[in-house]
Amino acid sequence: MESSDAELDLQRSVQAVLRELSPHAPALQSNQGMWRWSLHKKVERDPGKSPVLVRILLRELEKAESEDLRHVIIPLLHTLLYVLTKATGITEELYRRTYNFCTRLLTLPAPYCTVALDCAIRLKTETAVPGTLYQRLVIAEQNLMNELYPYQER
Repeated sequence: MESSDAELDLQRSVQAVLRELSPHAPALQSNQGMWRWSLHKKVERDPGKSPVLVRILLRELEKAESEDLRHVIIPLLHTLLYVLTKATGITEELYRRTYNFCTRLLTLPAPYCTVALDCAIRLKTETAVPGTLYQRLVIAEQNLMNELYPYQER
């Protein structure tokens, strides 16, 4: 019962993010991004919820693609990549579905295909060497130099 409660909570949070991204309901400028931030905090507090959140985000991304709601694709892709970076217990099937989705987005115009290509490359790297995305995130956050990644990320 508790897992379904957690899933419903995450689903409500994702729906709030989608409402915030909706062009019909403009959010206050000061509150913009707060729902995504709270979703990130939920993942940080309990990384075990990550597989459920990945499935929810993937489902919403597929729905946005089929309904041609391009304004939500990039923010949801960034949120999905953040969750995958912090995730624990993500199955190969979820990685594969996410990678396949990103490759389908390569047919879209410029900003979408560029972000999708970056996500696909990062997913391939993560599946080849688990933990790479998290290591790069820590290096970028701490502004550390590393011989494996000579370019500093921001």
